[in-house]
Amino acid sequence: MLNFSGHVVLAVNDKENVVSRTILKLASATIKEMIDGDEGAKIPVKVDEQIEPFMIYYLSTAECDKEALLENPELVPLVICEALKLQADILLDFIENLFLKERCFLKKVSRSSFFHEDFIPIHFVYERLSKPHVVKTSTDIKLKCCGCDSSLSSYAAGRCKCHYCDRNFRHETTKVKVTLHASDQLYAFDQWLRKSSVSKQNQFFKNLRKGSY
Repeated sequence: MLNFSGHVVLAVNDKENVVSRTILKLASATIKEMIDGDEGAKIPVKVDEQIEPFMIYYLSTAECDKEALLENPELVPLVICEALKLQADILLDFIENLFLKERCFLKKVSRSSFFHEDFIPIHFVYERLSKPHVVKTSTDIKLKCCGCDSSLSSYAAGRCKCHYCDRNFRHETTKVKVTLHASDQLYAFDQWLRKSSVSKQNQFFKNLRKGSY
């Protein structure tokens, strides 16, 4: 039932919390439909008890506990499973971003005993893991003084001499790398296939040959 204006009662595994309607609707498209359809109802949500604190925090704030995910890669497939049920795009996007930015995180998650078709559906594997992310390098070029080591962005350089010491500038290049390799995704594909049923493996390869993904 409505607790007071702008809030609802969220019951995660029968543990009740008063939560902002706006935040809850942002956190989950599934719950948004429930709220819009019956404003006076208590919102019941059942999740695996192992990830209950994480999900309560997420649904109450529409924010993701990064450290909890990084410290518990074994449980991430359970989080993904619940996020898919709840259509929690913020959470799914956050996890996908961790796969891209946190070195070896995807490998650790794919070693989980829960990393198979019962928790990670085949469409998630293709939609979220199918695009290879090789090492990319971005380049930042600056002009550096050969004498006093002062710097100037190359596009802003209107002179060839340093106004501090009158020495020449030299070009200095800094490279920044994105370190996720395609091998991380190949490893995840392999782990998912090994742990999933033969029928899912056959579907995977059949659709892959047909170019259905």
